[in-house]
Amino acid sequence: MGIHEFAHAIHFNSVKSEDINSIIFVDTFNALRIALNEDDILKKRLENSNLLRDYAFNNDSELLAVLIETFIETPITFREQFPEIYTKIKQMLNFNFLGY
Repeated sequence: MGIHEFAHAIHFNSVKSEDINSIIFVDTFNALRIALNEDDILKKRLENSNLLRDYAFNNDSELLAVLIETFIETPITFREQFPEIYTKIKQMLNFNFLGY
């Protein structure tokens, strides 16, 4: 649950900031939201995957937080099932660590 709330804090800070990392975070999340809105098949796969908690689909903010917690908690499964989303989350977080 801590990761989830931390994700909200990152999101809030990124929306209010103008540094390059914040811009990348916001722009990449916007691209991800657009992709999910335009690709019904990908969105349905994500919704039906049981990888994300149902809470993720309450709104965009919760989707972001649940995606980030899933990225941190189950990276291998996430990467295997949704490599395109996984890559965007990795880019958003500038997460270049061994095993991710």
